[in-house]
Amino acid sequence: MNVCKLDFTPKPSDNQHAMGELMDLTLLWEARRLLKAQLEAGGLDSFLSRGGRQWFQIAPERIEEVLLCAQHKLATTPSAKVLDLARREIRRELIRQVACAMVQTGF
Repeated sequence: MNVCKLDFTPKPSDNQHAMGELMDLTLLWEARRLLKAQLEAGGLDSFLSRGGRQWFQIAPERIEEVLLCAQHKLATTPSAKVLDLARREIRRELIRQVACAMVQTGF
């Protein structure tokens, strides 16, 4: 019978990351809400780049517009980590929407 013994004794180097960082996710929540509203109002086409060879290319300036709108609505200046997290989440949602549109059109 194999028995595995786990060692949970604290080490001096473990104290560096003992406390996690707290992040205010209100910007992320507001950005998601604004994205949903803009998708319902203007559709996915309003977030895609015009022209060029790539049909389904997401325009980064439209993502920034959503984030700026959310910041103005909340009247706060979030940290760089929160902004980056919100930017990635908005982009992921748009990529998901584009993938669904591509499947529906037969790509």
